[in-house]
Amino acid sequence: MLSIMVCPPGFLCSQGLARDPQRSATLSFCNLFSSQDPNPISCPNGTYSDFPGLRDVSECVQCPEGKYCYSEQPHEEPITRPTGMCPDGHYCPLGTGYPYAFPCKVGQYRKTALGHSGEACVLCPSSYYCNAMGTHVPLICPQVQWKC
Repeated sequence: MLSIMVCPPGFLCSQGLARDPQRSATLSFCNLFSSQDPNPISCPNGTYSDFPGLRDVSECVQCPEGKYCYSEQPHEEPITRPTGMCPDGHYCPLGTGYPYAFPCKVGQYRKTALGHSGEACVLCPSSYYCNAMGTHVPLICPQVQWKC
């Protein structure tokens, strides 16, 4: 007689499992319906987890401000920590996935080397201009020569 096993949350179970399930070796989570789809689901872009066998996507941690958490194929390459620092000319609020999602507005810039963190863009300084979205280096205003 065959018995049906339901994959417990936090475990990776293959169909027809005849023994106790093992904790998932991949950094992902199983939901209550894992017995229907044995493939684990990774934390989505904008989140990460360095613990294997999560029980639910709600256990994934939001990416911190100033960083991004992104994978083009999160099911194949689980996001185990923030992927990188926010790129210059962009800002990365809490939970940022794609690194270029939030460009600085015209009139603002952001460059880490100039002492600005990834949370926000700042206004272009006096005597400089920032005429494009995603500016990371303010341009010096041209000098106007007046003839009297």
